[in-house]
Amino acid sequence: MKNTLLLTCIFIVAISCQYKKEDNSVAAYKGIYKISKGALGPIKVGSHISDYNLDTLHKVAVDAYTYHYGGGGNSFKYTYKDADVFVLMPARDTDSIIAIMALYPHFKTDAGLGPKMTVKDIIAQYKGAQISNDLLSGGEYIYDSVNKWYFVFETPEDKPIGNYKLADEPGTPVRLDAKCDWIEIK
Repeated sequence: MKNTLLLTCIFIVAISCQYKKEDNSVAAYKGIYKISKGALGPIKVGSHISDYNLDTLHKVAVDAYTYHYGGGGNSFKYTYKDADVFVLMPARDTDSIIAIMALYPHFKTDAGLGPKMTVKDIIAQYKGAQISNDLLSGGEYIYDSVNKWYFVFETPEDKPIGNYKLADEPGTPVRLDAKCDWIEIK
């Protein structure tokens, strides 16, 4: 009886060692943090950073300009191991969240769109979508006015995604393989 019990335990341990278990912190971000109107999972625009327990993530202060916000101040980028997860943009000198940048490719909208999706994927969801230049910080974006989402592309000046008649007016996307760097949630 003891030998059978011992062999059963060894068998269970051997089988379980064959399966790589995901870290619970990463699994939570994959499944629970959905991009929705005004929110990334439970984190909502208009709330305060101090409202959330984000201790499993590494927090780094980054100049707000990095994520296309002028006027100075910091944004806070949250990472897990080597993965960029999201950025919280507070109003200057407060912890009141005015925008969230979803960086992690597993974050998705109900329509299945997320960071690292191509222009082609995005315009398939948004028929007739146009692309705009970010004249302040560079790059380009596609805007969803219903959900207040910006699909942001850090494109080099010499390889624009859009065909523009005028720099300050939206253009037609032509480089459809370009990938979205982040989704800004307002």
